[in-house]
Amino acid sequence: MFKSVATSFLVILLLSSFLFFFKLGGREFRNPDEGRYAKIAMEMVGTGNWVEPKLYQLDYLRKPPLFYWLIASSFKVFGFNESAARFIPALFGFLTVIATFFFCRKVFGLKEAVFSSLVLASNFWYISVSRYLVMDSTFSFFLVSSFYLFYLGVTATDKKRIYFILFYISIALAFLTKGVAGVVIPAFCLVLYAGFSGQFKKVLAEMNIGTGVLIFSAIALPWLVAIMIREPEFFKFFFLHEHLQRFFSKRFEHQGPWYFYIILLPAVFFPWLFFLQSLRKIGLFVAKRYLYKREFYLFCAFAGITLFYSMSKSKLPTYILPSIPFLSILFAIAWAGWKPEKSRDLLAVKLPLYALIAVATVIGLVSFYKPPFLENILGEGMMLYVRLIAVIVIAGSAAALIFLKNARVEKSFYAIVAFMFALSLLSPFALKRINEPSTTHSFAEMLKPMLKESDRVFIYGKPSAFYDFGFYLDFPVSVVGFEGELKFTKGDIDVEGSVVTREEFIDIFNTKNAYCMIRQSDLDNLGVVFKDKISILKETDHKLLIQSDAGTQTAKRRDEINLKI
Repeated sequence: MFKSVATSFLVILLLSSFLFFFKLGGREFRNPDEGRYAKIAMEMVGTGNWVEPKLYQLDYLRKPPLFYWLIASSFKVFGFNESAARFIPALFGFLTVIATFFFCRKVFGLKEAVFSSLVLASNFWYISVSRYLVMDSTFSFFLVSSFYLFYLGVTATDKKRIYFILFYISIALAFLTKGVAGVVIPAFCLVLYAGFSGQFKKVLAEMNIGTGVLIFSAIALPWLVAIMIREPEFFKFFFLHEHLQRFFSKRFEHQGPWYFYIILLPAVFFPWLFFLQSLRKIGLFVAKRYLYKREFYLFCAFAGITLFYSMSKSKLPTYILPSIPFLSILFAIAWAGWKPEKSRDLLAVKLPLYALIAVATVIGLVSFYKPPFLENILGEGMMLYVRLIAVIVIAGSAAALIFLKNARVEKSFYAIVAFMFALSLLSPFALKRINEPSTTHSFAEMLKPMLKESDRVFIYGKPSAFYDFGFYLDFPVSVVGFEGELKFTKGDIDVEGSVVTREEFIDIFNTKNAYCMIRQSDLDNLGVVFKDKISILKETDHKLLIQSDAGTQTAKRRDEINLKI
């Protein structure tokens, strides 16, 4: 496999394509993230306003627009559907695997390139996030590419200028995807690397920062200037509130302790983090650091990203997605260069495999008893997937052990990659079942044939559970009040009726044919008088679709007139 670059690349290309794009549209959008981003891109296409991202006709300026532009472009080509939306994050997840292959091919060799690409492409967490409509995989591609290009730039004997130009372009696009982190993270990690290597001035001189500022300004400034002209408060909100305060303040959502990502790492890097021989090899890479040392540079990139987000008060598991390619390469080159000389060398891999078989066996057996605590965590009907996962892990680990018996390291490596691939193939089916309570697709499909042009449709309270409702309904939907994250858009209403007060909402429900998506708790808070004047059309998982009784009576009278005619 390692004799031909073309054959090796073709294998990586086909495997990765299947894993990233298989059944992308197999489930509905999951709120809040997928519903939010799909609706923003849909409105961008509908209004033709590509400068100000809007959510239910309200400015949504928490992030720059590149991710929305890409989804909106996909919608224009493929139509408004789940596959078209998820194609963008899946594409950039796939491109990161391809970029990793070529980077490792140039820096290490073909075998290391194949191993690195397989470890990354088989990473269950990386695949799952890349198939989910969030901007992290797109941001990760630009960020990871900037690190690859920087290293190629500082180590190249020729084409230095080209590598650094591409480096600055990647940083600018990372900024346009997710904001200030696209600039701060590379700067933080590269200062960390240059400082430890003892060659800070030399690295700084080779970067040609003046050229970088010009390139960044040419790419990022047009949108920044355009949006600040339209929205004078944008600078304060975007840079101070959404970046500086969110990083340092404890009053925002998604709070986590400093060790949040340390606890998460075993799950993110399953199963590679459990193999002691890999960890020992990576430890040697770090210990033998010196300027431009390949492995030490990769470790600084991984550690710098993890450390940066660990310092932030706001934390989400997806934030450290850009760190996965770097540690994947370190694991891969540790396996690629491993030649066991003693029986104890093999034991460092055999023990984790025996542990995986034991744990998977216990979990598989327990799943047959359907313990309530496990069903509460995973959801009803998930026991079948638990058993399948257990079988896959046991079979893959057993195969790897059989190959290790004859010291066939490469085949053992492929056996582990194979069972990780198999786990990834289960993901679309398992996520569809998990996803069902988190979408309003069935509500929208029920309401669509009932709607008349004069009807009013609302979402009440915090809209995060209903973001995809407007996407699937494809009908004007108004928001009742400024709740949740939409409270920061107060006073910036461009479309009349896009937001109504609670009092206006009640008045409309008393006099017109109207429908509303609402939580059970919010309906209870509206009181008995209001509840007596509505009909519940559909109810699932504490979410309800209600219709005004005034509207019901109007519809009945309309039907009676039509019958007489």
